[in-house]
Amino acid sequence: MTAPAVALLVTFRTNQAYDRWWEARKIWGAVINKTRDLTRQSHWFKDPENARRMSGLAVAFSYALNAHCLKGTMTNQKNHIGEHATVDDKLASEIEPLIGKESTKEVLAAPHRPVEVCRLLTRCLANEALTPQIKARVDENVAFYSDFGGMCDRIQKTPMPLTYTRHTARFLTTWLMFVPSALLGAGLAPAAVITGSIVISAIFLGIDELSALLEEPFSVLPMDSYCNGLRDLHLYAEFKPAPEPERAMPVYYG
Repeated sequence: MTAPAVALLVTFRTNQAYDRWWEARKIWGAVINKTRDLTRQSHWFKDPENARRMSGLAVAFSYALNAHCLKGTMTNQKNHIGEHATVDDKLASEIEPLIGKESTKEVLAAPHRPVEVCRLLTRCLANEALTPQIKARVDENVAFYSDFGGMCDRIQKTPMPLTYTRHTARFLTTWLMFVPSALLGAGLAPAAVITGSIVISAIFLGIDELSALLEEPFSVLPMDSYCNGLRDLHLYAEFKPAPEPERAMPVYYG
């Protein structure tokens, strides 16, 4: 009688957790696309050093967002920071080759690192002599970065309600305790009761554990791999002075 209720409760929690994971994946997919676009747009810059800095800051944003998301993640954080003592140490080692020592200090001192990188991007764009139309297009991508930071904050700062998680775990545990009695009452042999109880418990507890992992999507997504791929794209790029646009030849009509 209670099996449909348990299935519905576990399924609802799994769906909610998966929605959080999928939203985080879409955000990071958009971050990757916009970073690639900013790296491409940096080739409009006439100053090669400023173009390289713009591209490096775009990649640094992904690393800053990664560290910002991990700071609020309690699951598997040590798997992400590796040999580094803290998330901040890892971030410093990642962005310093991209944006320099001074800018790295500014980013680490900021209360919200992704927003600080956006400020540096805006300052870099302001120092470049571009047409208003091109500047507006580049600035549009920088504005998207601010949106992505807010979207990640929304996921990070609004976890699944603790009362709902506890209720699901308690109800599931209580239900599994009565599974052997139900199977024994159905006339199954003792060996079949033990086997059935283990299998049913493994299935439901596995689904519950999967939901708990997906509730913290930033601990599951391979964000380091995303960031390193963008870094490789930046290092591969060759920054040269942008050519002057060709002037259209006048056309004379006889």
